[in-house]
Amino acid sequence: MTSRQLRPSFIPPMLLKRSPSDRNASSPWAIRSVRVLSKATIWSTFSCSTGVIQSAVMKFSLIVAVVVLALAQGSFAQEALNLDNLSQYFEDLKNKMPQDLSEIIRNPDLVNQARTFLEERKAQLEPLAIQIQEQLRAASTNMEEQLKPLATQLQPMFENLQKQVEAMVQTMRDQADAIGN
Repeated sequence: MTSRQLRPSFIPPMLLKRSPSDRNASSPWAIRSVRVLSKATIWSTFSCSTGVIQSAVMKFSLIVAVVVLALAQGSFAQEALNLDNLSQYFEDLKNKMPQDLSEIIRNPDLVNQARTFLEERKAQLEPLAIQIQEQLRAASTNMEEQLKPLATQLQPMFENLQKQVEAMVQTMRDQADAIGN
């Protein structure tokens, strides 16, 4: 085999150098450095050898990645179509609902059923309302009986408090008049 047959075809010949230390290596060619006119150049002095198997695996991986991306794009497109259908369904439902409700409300049978229902519930709740009213009367009478003695006890305290407040107000008036003169 000649050195031309062993050289990888994707690397330009000016970038490849044969070094004496690589004579025992499986590949006689090594990438020593890449010189590109750019500030973001990564300088490399490693050697790499790619065989047929590694190259095939990388190509297969690339094909698999492209297929996966294509399938993902297709599924996203299908979901977008489903989302459009769903949003259209809700839009139609929003437009149709007020019409349906107005038709239901205008139905004379429904109006009669509603009146009947309200009359039945009123008949059921009237005795309960009378019972609650009687309980409230009894509770208010009981509370009034308990608060009368308390009110008679608190009456002198309130009168005393009123006298003290009046005295404070009178004192402030006298002081205000003294300051004003």
